[in-house]
Amino acid sequence: MALLLSGCCDKAKIAQCKADEAARRELAAVAPAPAAGTPEPMRLVIRAGADAKVQARVESVSCVDGRGGSAVVALDWNISSPGVVAVRIRVGPDGGERKVWMDAGAVGQGVTGPWVKDGTVLTIEDLASGASLVELRAEAGPCGGEAVE
Repeated sequence: MALLLSGCCDKAKIAQCKADEAARRELAAVAPAPAAGTPEPMRLVIRAGADAKVQARVESVSCVDGRGGSAVVALDWNISSPGVVAVRIRVGPDGGERKVWMDAGAVGQGVTGPWVKDGTVLTIEDLASGASLVELRAEAGPCGGEAVE
């Protein structure tokens, strides 16, 4: 019986599984919310289940009328929910229509353009079922009127 099982394993898939697990462990060390290192003019609030590890940071933010205006956000995620192999990330205003930003693997990263504003919500969903797994909300705060990097 052992001989039959040893012949059916795909070494490339095993290696990929080990690499995915290492990435999951690395992201698991990150506190999920609020995002660490977020400049005061734009705060990122993350709600995620136990099987979702997310790290988000504001790369830059402009200020308009003394508050955070538009921001560039870097996002890293690791979704370990059973059966989730791919995700869809939607973006839009709170309470409004959310459009698809990207489809990606269960472990991945992305950087937005300078279009994240106060009230913008990014939702990470299971691509197969559409179930919501993570919600990230941008909240503008006061600033001195200069771009923050």
